[in-house]
Amino acid sequence: MEVHIGERIKRRRESLGLTQVDIGNACGVSFQTVSGWERQSGPPPAKYIPKLCEVLKMRPEELLGMDPASLPPGAYPVTEMVLLPVIGQAQAGRPRIVLDNELEMAPVEKELIAGGDYFWMRVEGDSMINAGIHPGDLVLVRRQPFVENGQIAVVDIFDDGVMIKQVYRAGNRLVLISANPAYMPMSVSPENCRIIGLVREIRRRIA
Repeated sequence: MEVHIGERIKRRRESLGLTQVDIGNACGVSFQTVSGWERQSGPPPAKYIPKLCEVLKMRPEELLGMDPASLPPGAYPVTEMVLLPVIGQAQAGRPRIVLDNELEMAPVEKELIAGGDYFWMRVEGDSMINAGIHPGDLVLVRRQPFVENGQIAVVDIFDDGVMIKQVYRAGNRLVLISANPAYMPMSVSPENCRIIGLVREIRRRIA
């Protein structure tokens, strides 16, 4: 019989000699909220998973009930994962990237994000399909204000929104190239855009 995440929280908490108040204080919620999680009245929101893993001394896949035995042949269980926020591409006229407390979270191998500040971005549109980046995919982005010529980056173009493009420099302008011949290159002034970060990893969406 499948064990609910609330039951896993309760069993681990009790094995460590912790109270619901201890868990609540660590997560910044009331003990009544923790009690609700344990009673299965609703799972803890994704934003609390990292802190729960820390205080309960559990890996995310343990807390979330990801069974290594259910992995397909040839696969192997990841020994340590962390959760990062998932944000969407902002179109023209929409707010720019903001790490809101209610955002979706997605796991990533801890070794992939060593030494940097990372987030996931959910891909919209087909402008990068020939680079293997498809609508609905997740790309892992390392926050940094500069990338090398030819690297794929998340770029905030102040008049057009947040986009994923291949970046080149031509004189005092940035040339942004799509990996889809249906889209023309864009030439923008550095004063009218900013590089948010470098795309480091792609995770394919499975329909």
